[in-house]
Amino acid sequence: RAGAMPRMLGKYEVLEGIGYGRSMPRTQVKRGVDTETGEEVALKLVDREHLTAKNITDLEREVESMTALAHKHIVSLRDVIWEAEYPKKDGSSSRSVVCLVLELATGGELFDYIFHTQQGFPEDIARTYFQQLVDALCHVHKAGYAHRDLKPENLVLDGEFNLKVTDMGMSTLAIDERGVPTMLKTQCGTFGYIAPEVLAGLKYTGEPVDVWAAGVVLFLMLAGFPPFMISKKKDEPIAAALANDWWFQRIIHNQHRYFWDAHMRKASFSPDAIALMNKIFRVDPSRRATLADILEDKWFNTEATVAPDVMAAELERRRLHIARQKAEEKERQRREREAARAEAGGAGGAYAAAAEMFAPIERSVSDSSGGAVSTSLVAPLAPDTKCVLHSRVRVHATAATVVERIAQTLSRMCADYTVDEGKCKVRVRAHTPQGEVSFVARVMRERGTDGKADDADAETPTAHVVEVRRSGAGIVAFYDAFDKLAEGLDDISEPDAGVAVNKAEVVASAAAPAAGGAGIEA
Repeated sequence: RAGAMPRMLGKYEVLEGIGYGRSMPRTQVKRGVDTETGEEVALKLVDREHLTAKNITDLEREVESMTALAHKHIVSLRDVIWEAEYPKKDGSSSRSVVCLVLELATGGELFDYIFHTQQGFPEDIARTYFQQLVDALCHVHKAGYAHRDLKPENLVLDGEFNLKVTDMGMSTLAIDERGVPTMLKTQCGTFGYIAPEVLAGLKYTGEPVDVWAAGVVLFLMLAGFPPFMISKKKDEPIAAALANDWWFQRIIHNQHRYFWDAHMRKASFSPDAIALMNKIFRVDPSRRATLADILEDKWFNTEATVAPDVMAAELERRRLHIARQKAEEKERQRREREAARAEAGGAGGAYAAAAEMFAPIERSVSDSSGGAVSTSLVAPLAPDTKCVLHSRVRVHATAATVVERIAQTLSRMCADYTVDEGKCKVRVRAHTPQGEVSFVARVMRERGTDGKADDADAETPTAHVVEVRRSGAGIVAFYDAFDKLAEGLDDISEPDAGVAVNKAEVVASAAAPAAGGAGIEA
């Protein structure tokens, strides 16, 4: 808002939201700026009012571990404000929060680049990121800790596309004062990445659990999809969920050959990569590969590495490819809608109904909490940020039309949602085949190349951005819901031309590998 006073937490100016914490209640992550140094940071704000004694202990443990685990491939903790007053935008009131000031990972989440393209990385890139992950884990375990919650959401990229491990909320000391591994018993982690001994409720040591999860991450990077499909319904016994996963059962019964035969129908893996993952996917943790074993592995130590500029070019190429595919698909759907409308003109009710399903709907709609969506909305200006976000859609319409279309699409998805008209924000809880997912969709006026936007006008269609950020559930379930929401905006959406130009420039500048680097074929 023009002329508004900046919101401050100590020396940090609070800017737009960039995410939600999932390990603590009522946790938001905001982009911020250190006003003394000008450095951009991430501000993790935890509402003190909703903290339990256990939550406070977990926070203290997270801070302790992040302080002890400074490393180039671990998101760094810059500062902690244990008691801060977080003001509302209008300055009318504030609430008490704990503020963790973190390094800002502007490259986004690593697995956005996989799930959007539905394909794994070339082996050289997967190996490079796996080497960075193992480097971080070696540091964690050398310091006597275990992460215990490795998963796609906890692997992010900095501005130069280096991997960073984040969210140390589940980390714990894994050795005693004599340096002997401690037997742990707390069941934590995320289904699909949890080692068999933890799922079985047995006591365990930290390193084998993290190695198993790292193996799942490696498989996902190579294949573009997870190795296991463990999906536990509410109140369902763990044993029942595991019994329903055919792939997990093959590993449990030491039938690795059938496991790979099934997966290689959709993906390809080199023999050396399979050999390494076979050493990791062992049910008995005493026979599972250690971090030291991985460091000596043939596939892990293959000479071919990827120069940083070539790595950046490959990831930018993927993003540009995604944008082109979306543009082509939208054009195809536009032509189909036009054909359906033309045919409906003389074909009667059935064709008319089909055309109506895809045509823009002009009537006013109500959100699932009741109340009509206003037709006089003016969206806030999109923040000027360098943070990468793949779950956004560029549209051209009035703010009211965009919010209306979001509501209509969510209704067809049978999702629960609430519209906050003042902020042009929609909070959503939806069900997907991968489970329940919560997210927030924000409608904002797009900035031009000069960083400014046209004058706000509720009645004139203009460029808006729909930004969708998840607040709960895994990344697969989130993108399933996001894709359905994006489909509902297809006929008012536009290619993100400005971003494509920047991506093309990066690709062109890094097209040739640096000396000693391996090139990547497009």
